[in-house]
Amino acid sequence: MATSVRELSNERKSALTAGTLLIIMALAAFFSYGFVHGSLVMEGDASTTFNNILSSNGLFDAEILGWIIILIEQIQSLMMLFLEAFEFIWSIGLIFFGGHLLIVGYVALKSDSIPKVISILLLLASIGYIVIHLSKTFLSQYDGVIAILNLVFAIPMIAGELGFGIWLLLRGGKLPKRA
Repeated sequence: MATSVRELSNERKSALTAGTLLIIMALAAFFSYGFVHGSLVMEGDASTTFNNILSSNGLFDAEILGWIIILIEQIQSLMMLFLEAFEFIWSIGLIFFGGHLLIVGYVALKSDSIPKVISILLLLASIGYIVIHLSKTFLSQYDGVIAILNLVFAIPMIAGELGFGIWLLLRGGKLPKRA
């Protein structure tokens, strides 16, 4: 499969970030647990541990800082996983939304009161949502093609949804005027 330059660049940035954070976390853990904790805490001797912490307050503070650094980096990693999961779930939701618009567009097309241009724009928007988000979900390596699809379908998506919404506000549910 072809891999785009942009994707390689993003993968490289991610690898550099993850590698740097992993090294910082390993050094912080070695310092906090391996050096400081081992120096201050005497297993089974609370009194000596307490006196060690009191006499080396700065060292104890440095250990806490090390644990905070580790915690922040782990939270950051989890946040990135959650963001990736959100993007995936959002795309799946927009595929279903595209299916919904397909039905709405079809019903609007069959209606005598809704302008045909709005119906056609809704149908094009539905195709856009489905194609774009199926591509994002299953063919994410083709980000250049996905960007083009976003541009191609942007106008029908915006005009179709807004046009239909405005039509519903202004004309929807009103009885036609009799001549």
